[in-house]
Amino acid sequence: MAAEIVFSNALLAVNGIDLSAYVQDITLNYGSESQDVSVMGTGTRKHKGGVKDWSIDVKFLYDCSTGGPEARLFGLEGTSACVEYRPINACATEARPMFWGIGSIFNGPIGGSYGGMLQFTTKIASYGDLTRATAS
Repeated sequence: MAAEIVFSNALLAVNGIDLSAYVQDITLNYGSESQDVSVMGTGTRKHKGGVKDWSIDVKFLYDCSTGGPEARLFGLEGTSACVEYRPINACATEARPMFWGIGSIFNGPIGGSYGGMLQFTTKIASYGDLTRATAS
């Protein structure tokens, strides 16, 4: 039987500060570069995994108060920070892994659609390895 999980309780912490209460949308991207190792005479391209890469894309509800994400992340623009992400905000187990690493913070636009909620976006890009843990 396939697992069926409603995505509604993720955790995002930056430098130990839990910003989960402001997150509307979050995506962990993880993979490796694809290197083409094909040579003359090869009928089908051959690919080899290269350097690994990860990032986290986050969309927050805008809040510029002292504890809000805009104020917390503004001073970290272009710097590295400790990042923890849990798709399910509970103790890490085999069924609920957590991910953490050092990432560079790149704050995006503040805006949204007419009549909608004001939003603030951030991209956290790899600055070191991403670790997957099954115990916290």
